[in-house]
Amino acid sequence: MPLRDAVIGDTVQWRNARGETMNVIVTGTQAGAGSAPAQPAVANSGTGGTLTAATYSYRISRVRGGGESLASTAGTTVVAGGTTNKCTITLPGEAGAQYAIYGRTGGSELFIGLSAIGATSFDDTGAATPTGAVPTTDGRIGARVFHQGSVHVLGLPGTATWPLLKATALRGAGSTNRYLKR
Repeated sequence: MPLRDAVIGDTVQWRNARGETMNVIVTGTQAGAGSAPAQPAVANSGTGGTLTAATYSYRISRVRGGGESLASTAGTTVVAGGTTNKCTITLPGEAGAQYAIYGRTGGSELFIGLSAIGATSFDDTGAATPTGAVPTTDGRIGARVFHQGSVHVLGLPGTATWPLLKATALRGAGSTNRYLKR
């Protein structure tokens, strides 16, 4: 069978870090999440958080059906002083879409949080510890697996247990947390 890109509804084989394989159902694809959103507007407030004086940088990506788009260019704001600041990131508010927020340090933004569906803003209060890289074009998919009567969604940004799945072969070094496109 020739290799092809996974599409929503396909069943693909996934291998986890322990070398176990399982079949998962594709719920979203990177291409299906659309192009990168526009650069977000960012504002800061002197109250409501724990951010200190610094320049803060934020990028957003669109999440739809478990698939994540590429990230926007960075929007920035300068916090002049204080220790109780928060930053508000303006989101497109697109119906049916969530946004993954990456930020804090310009040029090396990391995952901070996931917005509510259709949200028009997201507040970074400093409570979340940034972790997880900005998405790249690598054939990522969102998927779900039925496990002991429950559904786990794979591929939500910043999820350590179920990382985004990348297209690759299942053999060789670096082949964990990958899916085989068949």
